[in-house]
Amino acid sequence: MVAGVLAAQRDSNVLRCMLTNACDTDWLECAEALKGHGVEVEHLLEEWLQAKWKTTKQRRA
Repeated sequence: MVAGVLAAQRDSNVLRCMLTNACDTDWLECAEALKGHGVEVEHLLEEWLQAKWKTTKQRRA
């Protein structure tokens, strides 16, 4: 998905693009890197997603 967004952004000369995420916590881990490339990630379930991400990170530690 990211490759498609970056290609579309490049081909259309758009400086900023937005991805919409419902429930995948992986997007939280790469949001800052994407922002550096002009891609914003909109989280539909922001509070739930942050809580789920926090739980997942604690289990990995």
